This record gives sequence, C-alpha cells and structure tokens, in this order.
Amino acid sequence: MALPFIIGLALGASAVIAFNKSDKLKEKVCEVLGKSKEKACEVIGKSKEFATSSVDKSKDLVSDVKNTITATAECIKEKKLVLENTELESHEDNDSLLDLPLKKVKKTKEDK
Repeated sequence: MALPFIIGLALGASAVIAFNKSDKLKEKVCEVLGKSKEKACEVIGKSKEFATSSVDKSKDLVSDVKNTITATAECIKEKKLVLENTELESHEDNDSLLDLPLKKVKKTKEDK
C-alpha cells in the first residue's frame, strides 16, 4: 500500500530537482541537439557529394560509350564504301554492271 506513495514521492522529488537544474538540462539538451544537427548536415553534405560524383561518372561513361558506338559505325561505313569501290573498280572494264553478283532473296509463301 505504501508503494504508490513512494512512487509519487520519487516523481515529485525528481520534478523539483529537474526544475532547479533546468538551466543545466537546457544547456545539455541544446548541446546534444547541436551535435546531432552538425552530424546530420555533415552526412547530408557527404551524400550530396557522392550523388554528384556518381552522376558525373555516369555521364562520362555514357559519353565514352556513345563515342565508341559512333566510331564503330563510321568504321563500318568506311569498310562498306571500300568494298563497294573495289567491286566497281573490278567491273569497270565491263560495259554494264549486270555482271555484279546478285543477292539471294528468300522465297516467301506468296511467291510459291
């Protein structure tokens, strides 16, 4: 039966102590919150830097791939032109281009 009385007395005493030391508690709470805010700002700054650097690296990689694809396409076009020119040069002596090899065409169901 005395337990609720003891608990009430302890809570009351702690409230009086907290009220008397409210300035110190306020300073400690502000200090802890200030440190937390600094850490949060630091983490946010680092994550922004990481995201920015990742985006820049991705842009560089995409640019490199695009340049490689463009260079490959140009190389293929050049090879096709060289092959066409060599075929034409080999048949320049003939009067017509009828001697050029014809491409095979697959027959479809409609052609049969």
